[in-house]
Amino acid sequence: MQLSPPQEPIMLKDIWALTGGTVIGDPSVLITQVAPIFQAGSGAITLVASKEARDIAALKQASAYIIEEKYIKDLLVNGIVVIDGREAFSKVLALFARKVIYDGQVSSKATIEPHAHLGEKVTVYDYAFVASGAKIGDNTVLYPGVFVGPGSQIGRDCVIYPQVVIRENVTIGDRVLIHPGALIGVEGFGFVYSEKGWQKVPQIGGVIIGDDVEIFANTSIASGAAGPTVIENGVKLGDMIHVGHNCQIGQDSILAGQIGLAGSTTLGKRVKVGGQVMFAGQQKIGDDCGIMSKSLVDGDLADNEIVSGIPATDHRKDYRIKASLQELPKLRKDVRELTKTLDKLVAQLDRGENNNK
Repeated sequence: MQLSPPQEPIMLKDIWALTGGTVIGDPSVLITQVAPIFQAGSGAITLVASKEARDIAALKQASAYIIEEKYIKDLLVNGIVVIDGREAFSKVLALFARKVIYDGQVSSKATIEPHAHLGEKVTVYDYAFVASGAKIGDNTVLYPGVFVGPGSQIGRDCVIYPQVVIRENVTIGDRVLIHPGALIGVEGFGFVYSEKGWQKVPQIGGVIIGDDVEIFANTSIASGAAGPTVIENGVKLGDMIHVGHNCQIGQDSILAGQIGLAGSTTLGKRVKVGGQVMFAGQQKIGDDCGIMSKSLVDGDLADNEIVSGIPATDHRKDYRIKASLQELPKLRKDVRELTKTLDKLVAQLDRGENNNK
């Protein structure tokens, strides 16, 4: 395993060919590195995607800038002006990234059981374990300590990082990245209560993961009970997420870290979920929904809903409620004063009535 050579110095106009947009300033300036806006100096290209970054860019410390259109005003620098700065900058980062080169060999310290099938140019490092009946697609990489259970399948061009556990009855598509410590196909949390106490419900449905999925560190995906837990194409799962048994996550959805999906939660396509959100289970979330961080979702959502709070409700309504909460101390004081005033008025009325008798 080794890194590819560093990127050679490259002219701004050649980066423009990659990002598109409009070149301003000197298109022949040489770029040798990327850097954060606060650290970018001579030879560096950096991103301007905020007012603060624009103010720093005005000092002209970096050699060039990727600039979002709305921040170009009054900037006389070398750069590339684009609509979406973060998208363009991601292409620049990829250009300068040093990629790991794999050798397509199987380590003698790895365990490949009989009847396991490895495709062409599969790289398997020390102490990885591939069980009997498992299938690994062409050009896939298994880092040290990876476990692949019997009968499971991994597609082409996947990278499975150290200490990932892929249990039995798991099917993984092509170009999937699974980061260290992730657990795929762990037993679903299923029990029924009887006179003998809690009895385990076998979880035999397995897991199906589509193409171009990325699963970050220490995330766990539970096997379904009868049918599979399904992660569709293009899904991105952040760190320390738990996906319960028989959940389904729709195509191109993205979930930030520390999320919990209780069993049989269904997310539609292109759903965006902030960190530390909890799903109570048995819910259906429509396409293109957005769920803000630290929410508790305990009901179904129609397409395109944006929600937040505990329990989750329309985000605009939740925002107004939270804004109103800031006024509670003053409101409480006002109510006390009004109560005192009302008590005095009632007392005066009582005295007046008594005097008239």
